[in-house]
Amino acid sequence: MSIPAPPLAVAVIAPEKRMHRYRVIRFMASGLAAFLAQAVVLMLLVRLTVPEPVANLAAIVAGMQASYVLSALITWRDRKPSDKWQRAVRWASFTLTLSLTSLINDGIFLLARHALPLYVAAALGSSCTAILNYFCGDRLVFRAAATAPSPVTAIAPSPQGAE
Repeated sequence: MSIPAPPLAVAVIAPEKRMHRYRVIRFMASGLAAFLAQAVVLMLLVRLTVPEPVANLAAIVAGMQASYVLSALITWRDRKPSDKWQRAVRWASFTLTLSLTSLINDGIFLLARHALPLYVAAALGSSCTAILNYFCGDRLVFRAAATAPSPVTAIAPSPQGAE
């Protein structure tokens, strides 16, 4: 007589948590791809003898645009803009957000550089602003559309005697 094996425990992850986990992974992959695009543009422009400060600025702009496209198509792909106007507002918000967080990144780097090695200080600034960029993208730039109330909750019961 054999004893049946106990059923395997299956972890059930709520769809919202699963979406969030995968979104974070997509965010990191998109950021890495945008960084690589920025690095390639910088390398090409320097090889074409463009002055380094100009080449770096052009590479930063290219990296920001790559980051926006990847964020819209991959990271927040489930949050499509409703029209061209919303797409333009998202692009402007994204560019402004990245510009501001780049300044914060540089500030963290400059403060940390007094006590930390160069690359550790740079990684600290990038890590802190990556968290801020994710939050801004999730809550501001690519925020989810407000959901309409269901028909059941949209109909409020009439007050007693107001018929």
